[in-house]
Amino acid sequence: MTKQEIIDEWARNRMVEQLLSTQTQWKGNPYIDDLAQDIYIILLNEDDELIERLYNEGALVFYTIRIIKNNLYSTTSEFYYKYQKFRKFSNELSEKI
Repeated sequence: MTKQEIIDEWARNRMVEQLLSTQTQWKGNPYIDDLAQDIYIILLNEDDELIERLYNEGALVFYTIRIIKNNLYSTTSEFYYKYQKFRKFSNELSEKI
């Protein structure tokens, strides 16, 4: 299978979303769907041979989990700067005005 076919299959089966659901402390986070999309983009930007090799060796799940953990728990990740930092330093608007 080619990299595109692998990632298409993963997207149809919602594999990244399933892997994200194993991170229980992040359930209910409003940005989890955005992170899933970011993970798919990261995978699409990886080298074709790397994704194909990892898939054939059965290691793509572990590789993806590492990407997820790096994004969720690192304060230098793109996910942190795009979503978490903003959420951390902003206040919810109340409907009372």
